[in-house]
Amino acid sequence: MVTIWRPGAAVAKQQVYDGTTWVNQSGDSSGRSKVVLDADNIGIATETTLSSIDGKIIKCDTDNTVATAKLQGYDGTDWQNLQVQDSTNKNLRVAIYDGSSLIESIDGNSDGKASTKIGLATGSYLYGFNGSSWDRIRYEQANDARDQYHKGVWTHAFLYGFDGSYWHRLRTQLSHNFGSRTSTGPAPYKDTYTGFDKYTWIIITDASSSNATVRLEGSIDTTYWFTVDEWTGTGKTMRHVVNKPVKALRPNIIDMGDASSITVKLYCIR
Repeated sequence: MVTIWRPGAAVAKQQVYDGTTWVNQSGDSSGRSKVVLDADNIGIATETTLSSIDGKIIKCDTDNTVATAKLQGYDGTDWQNLQVQDSTNKNLRVAIYDGSSLIESIDGNSDGKASTKIGLATGSYLYGFNGSSWDRIRYEQANDARDQYHKGVWTHAFLYGFDGSYWHRLRTQLSHNFGSRTSTGPAPYKDTYTGFDKYTWIIITDASSSNATVRLEGSIDTTYWFTVDEWTGTGKTMRHVVNKPVKALRPNIIDMGDASSITVKLYCIR
């Protein structure tokens, strides 16, 4: 826009529009246009106004033409300076964290790898499902003359046998307490499912003058029962049975004698 002041000798002023009206634009003594930068909008300020812009500008010269800045990151409370690796490698220096734990790198200076091969140091865990939850599978500690560098996965293995209808655990041993009996007759049986051929059974009575008689009975179908061992006496005793494989076992109190109670315990082994 040009404003004419008098005829014959025109004087012009350069104006700019401020959004509402036209205003004169000033210049310096050399005739150059003067430009004022808004510090709140473009982040440049004089040294006297640094405190008003959150410390993002750390130094400005007095004529507002050179600014020195630092890149910062907010830690949730304060602004912190971000660093580069060094003066030669000016890539941004960062670290990876899991919560408050630093995730570190590890050099490959082992197993013939060059030391310049750097990898991320990580830890991994192996888990197995037990049917309702996941459990940790651990490695085996060094033992049995194996050195510490020979470790295997710590696992438990179970052998199963098929009975024609179901799979059952093949156990190396089995213990069972038939409890205290106060009258004659068979106790509830113990089904071993896959059977044992070696038994040790203990009879504990308080009979003293009149003998008690107890049988250990076995079955292959829990329907028909047969005697695999029998004892008559007072007090207590331990007896052993071998080479008589059966599926289920039970004690049968034939005679209480003068005993008020008779307890039978069973131990089976393969």
